[in-house]
Amino acid sequence: EKNYRAKQHEEVLNKTRRFIKTYPDSKFLEHVYHYRALSSIALKQFQSSLPYLKKTVELAEARSEPSETLINMAHYNAAFVHFELGQIVIVNNQIF
Repeated sequence: EKNYRAKQHEEVLNKTRRFIKTYPDSKFLEHVYHYRALSSIALKQFQSSLPYLKKTVELAEARSEPSETLINMAHYNAAFVHFELGQIVIVNNQIF
C-alpha cells in the first residue's frame, strides 16, 4: 500500500509478484491482486489489469465474509478499464 500511495507502481508490481509466489494462501491475497490491478491501471497497462481484477473478485467472493467494498471497487475498476479499452460493458443488463 505504501508503494502504491507513493506512486511507485513498478515497485508495487514487483513486490506483489513476489508476495503471490511466496504466500499463495495469504488471507490478504485479494488485496494484493487489487493493488496489482491498480498499479497496472496507473501505468496504463489496461489489458493486463483485467486478470488481476477478476482474481480480486474471485478471491474476495470465496471468503466466508466477503468484502463487498473490495468487490465493488474491483467491478468499478474493471468497468473503467473496459471503457479505456473502448469495449462495451454490460452491467445489470444495461449496455455502457
